[in-house]
Amino acid sequence: MKRFLWLSFFLLCSGPLALGRGGAKVGRPKAQRPSSSSGDVVEAGPTGCLVEKDGTFLLQGDDFRYYLKGHESELAGHDGDEVRVTGTMALPQRLPPSGSCPVPTIQVKTVQILHDNNPAGRTPVLGPESGWKTLLSPLFGLRFRVPQTFTNLDPQRLSWDQNFVTSERVEELASFAFPSSTYPGTNFLDGTFAVAVNPNIHSEGTCREFREFMPKWTSVRTIHGVTFAETIRGGAAGPLSSEFHFLHVYRHGLCYEFSFDFNGSNSTGWVKPICSVQWIYIQNERQLIDAVLSTVRFVKPQFQRAELVNPRPTQPPTVKSFTETPVASNIAQKVRVAWTTEGADYVQLRWPCIKNVYVSGAGWSCGSRPDRNFPPEGHVTLLLSNSSKGPVSFGFSILPFRAGVAYPKQSRTLTLDVKPGR
Repeated sequence: MKRFLWLSFFLLCSGPLALGRGGAKVGRPKAQRPSSSSGDVVEAGPTGCLVEKDGTFLLQGDDFRYYLKGHESELAGHDGDEVRVTGTMALPQRLPPSGSCPVPTIQVKTVQILHDNNPAGRTPVLGPESGWKTLLSPLFGLRFRVPQTFTNLDPQRLSWDQNFVTSERVEELASFAFPSSTYPGTNFLDGTFAVAVNPNIHSEGTCREFREFMPKWTSVRTIHGVTFAETIRGGAAGPLSSEFHFLHVYRHGLCYEFSFDFNGSNSTGWVKPICSVQWIYIQNERQLIDAVLSTVRFVKPQFQRAELVNPRPTQPPTVKSFTETPVASNIAQKVRVAWTTEGADYVQLRWPCIKNVYVSGAGWSCGSRPDRNFPPEGHVTLLLSNSSKGPVSFGFSILPFRAGVAYPKQSRTLTLDVKPGR
């Protein structure tokens, strides 16, 4: 009965006990061990992903985790690889406290490396550059080349929008798809590459900015003598994952965007662990990006802007209006925030980080490092929640920008009251 209770508990904590993947089977107790200090011995033969940290080894899968002891020299250096071990572990006589799921330890007898991942990932297969296709846009002064394996793609099939701070008058110049064979034998499924230009952006400072971005993954990179602003966004939906790279550059009075989407599998199904397939990493994605963008050349465009009816002002940008209106809701507290500006290229919305108070609809970053820019005129609907005991008031501000420069003296602030329990 004791053995049955312990194994039933182990099932709840670690998933099915079976031979093979995550496998363990009950064996006879070792005669030399007194029954007062140890329980039954089980033979284990799990297959999973090895995690190595500070000399400790953990084998884990979808439904189990084991610490590993013994054969450390064979396990060392295989962090992230698919591994099968055999060994034994002793089941304790006493059940752990209610709600506790300890990680068992396997005394390893044998080690088998089933899949040895390359920590450097896999470089892209693009073919000799001499065979690449040349694309030219005389109107917008752009020439670049792409591998023969890149096929033309209908822009409507792109999985994302452009990431300029303003979307007015955006021109899509080209879009391509590239196949899984670009990174053979990996989790990569397919990818897309697109080129767009925004003639409505009038400065390099504004061109360097993005509508949506993560400060941690936003930087400046130089490729073949050309300096680009780059931001990376990631996402996952079920068994699929994507990495989006957006790169901006300002030339001849025009703002160009080169965007890349890398789609991959973040699961190998229920039969094999995730580490049984070689993954590609950001450095592998950048190898493709650098190869393509190193072919980009800019010449004087034929495109000519119409003369501006109202020239750009020389005075600092101003916020003409900044208002909030309650929105009826049975689920959460909502407000509609609207604004108009004069002479601004874009604005940022900022609010302080207050414990138990959450704001969504204007990005995810509170404090002084926002992760989203907004057009000079617009509105957003905010969802407000407050898990503290009483109402909380805080200042919600709008900050105007021109040419990438902030004008904090021209900012304006609204006071928002967040009710508790919403």
